[in-house]
Amino acid sequence: MLRTEDGHAGGAPESLAEFDPATGTLLVAVDTCGALLHHAGLQERPPAGLNVHLDALRSCGALDGVDPHPAVGRALQVIAAATATLVLLRGGATARGWLGPDASTLSVPVSAHCLEMTCVAPGFVPGLLARLVELKPRPTPGTGTIELSTADAARLIAAGLGDPAADSADPRMTVGDHWVVEVSYADGATERCEVLDTEAGLYSLTAQGNVVSAAPVTATAVWRALVCLFASWTTGTDAPTG
Repeated sequence: MLRTEDGHAGGAPESLAEFDPATGTLLVAVDTCGALLHHAGLQERPPAGLNVHLDALRSCGALDGVDPHPAVGRALQVIAAATATLVLLRGGATARGWLGPDASTLSVPVSAHCLEMTCVAPGFVPGLLARLVELKPRPTPGTGTIELSTADAARLIAAGLGDPAADSADPRMTVGDHWVVEVSYADGATERCEVLDTEAGLYSLTAQGNVVSAAPVTATAVWRALVCLFASWTTGTDAPTG
C-alpha cells in the first residue's frame, strides 16, 4: 500500500538508511536516496548534508567505502540503463520504477519522507503494483459506460479523495480511490492503466480529447490489464486498458 503520512516521530528524518542484504531492499530517507543517486552519477544536484547521508548508507551496508553493495549496485545499474520507466500515482503518493529486460528497480514511498528501493525480476512488477493499489475482488457497476468531460472527471476524483472544494460531478459515481499506472518509453510512447474504485465497483478510465470514458470493469480484468501492460513492454504488443 502506498502511504504518505509521516511514520517517524519528530517529523522528517535528516538521514535514514536501513538495508537488508538478504532481499536487497533499502529503506531510506528521500534525501538519503538522493545522495545515493548523486554518488552513482544518476542525479546531478546533491542534497544538503551529502556526507551525512553517505555515512548513513555506509553504516547500514548499502555502501562499502565508495562502492555499493552488489544488490544496491544492480538496482542502480537498472536505473542507469532502463529501457522504460513507470509511474504509479495513487492519491497523493507516487511510486516510480525503472524497467530493464532482466530486472526492474522500484522506489515506493512508505511515509511522507521515506521510501523503499528494491530490485526485482520483471515478472514480479504487476503483482507488486496490484498490492500497492490493494487490488481485490469488487462488484461490477451496473451503470454501463459513463462519459464525462475532463473537468468533471477531475472534480469527481478530487471529491472522492477528500478535497472539500470539489463537488462530485456524477451522482452515479462516489469515488473511494483512484490510481493510474503509466509506462513511458525512450521514443516518447506511453501506455496507461487508470482505475476508479467507487461504491458501485471498479471503472477503467480512458481519455480521448476532452472526454473521459468510465467503463465498468472487474478486478480480474484490471489485473489482466496490468499484466498486459508489462507484456507489451517486453514484447511490443498493445496493452488493453480494462
